[in-house]
Amino acid sequence: MVPRGQSPLVLLGPTGVGKTALALALADRQGAQILSADSRQVYRGMDIGTAKPTPEEQRQVPHHLIDLVDPDQPFTVADFQALGRKAMETLNHAGIPFTIVGGSPFYLYALLGDFFLPSVPANPDLRRGLEKEADENGLSTLQARLLSLDPDSAGKIHPNDRRRIIRALEVYQLSGRTRSSFSFGRMDSIPFRLVGLAMDREDLRKRLVARATKMLQHGLVEEVHALLQRYPATLRPLQSIGYKEIIAYLEGQLDLETAQERIVTVSMQFAKRQMTWFRHDPRIQWVKLAAQFDPEKEALQLMLD
Repeated sequence: MVPRGQSPLVLLGPTGVGKTALALALADRQGAQILSADSRQVYRGMDIGTAKPTPEEQRQVPHHLIDLVDPDQPFTVADFQALGRKAMETLNHAGIPFTIVGGSPFYLYALLGDFFLPSVPANPDLRRGLEKEADENGLSTLQARLLSLDPDSAGKIHPNDRRRIIRALEVYQLSGRTRSSFSFGRMDSIPFRLVGLAMDREDLRKRLVARATKMLQHGLVEEVHALLQRYPATLRPLQSIGYKEIIAYLEGQLDLETAQERIVTVSMQFAKRQMTWFRHDPRIQWVKLAAQFDPEKEALQLMLD
C-alpha cells in the first residue's frame, strides 16, 4: 500500500503546532491528498472548534476521514480504522500519493495499522447501564471489574478515563473476548515515514492563544450555539476542547475571556499528553519549528531530507 514506490508521509505532533499548514504545502507540491487522523474532525458541524480544514483548503487539496458522522451517531476507533484502511487502498490503487495528518494518538496509530481493533458495535442499552452504574457506584467500581476481566487493557487505560473503561467492558460483555485480545501488533509492514513537529512550550502557547482568538472571531460561539439547538450539551463530542468551555460561557458559568483562557490552558495540557505518547515511538523523525515558521520552506526541506 505504498503509492508510486514511496513511503506515505505521516505528519504528527501536538495540537496547534501547524500540521495542517505544512501538510497543505507538502500535498500541493507532491500532488498528494490528505487523510485526517483527528478524533473530532470526523463529526459534521464541528468545524471551527476542531480546526477542521476550511472549504477553501479542502478545494485546494482533497481531504479524507472528515465529516463522517453526526455528533450523536455511534462511531468507534474501529470504524475509523476500517474507513481509513479503505481510503488508503483506494488512493494506492489510483496511484495517488497521500499524507496522513493527525494529533489524536489512538486514531493515528489505529490508522497506521499498529492495532487490530475489535469491530464490536456499540450497544446503547448496555452502555447506558454501565454509565448508570458508574454514576451510582463510582467509576472505580467499573475500573476494578475491568482490572479483573482484562488486566492488560486496564493497565493501559487511565483510571479516570470513563469512556474507554466503559467501552472495554462493553467489548468484553458483547464478544466474550477482552479488548486486549484483539491487539496482535502491526497489521502489515507499510513503511510509513513518521515526521513529528515539535515546538518550544512558549511558542506553542502563543500559537494556541492566536488560534483561540481566531476561532472566536470566526464564529465559534455561534457554531456551539447552533449545535446546542440540535444536541444536548452532555453529548460526548461536545465535551471536547473548545466546545465544553463555550458551552460553559453560553450557560453563564464563565465570561468569554475566561472561556478563551481555559481553551488555551486545556489545549496545552492536551499537547503535553500527546507528546508523552509520541516520544515513546522511536520511528519518529522530529522537526523543531519556530512559532512563525514558513510552511513552504519547511515542506521543501522535508522533501529534500
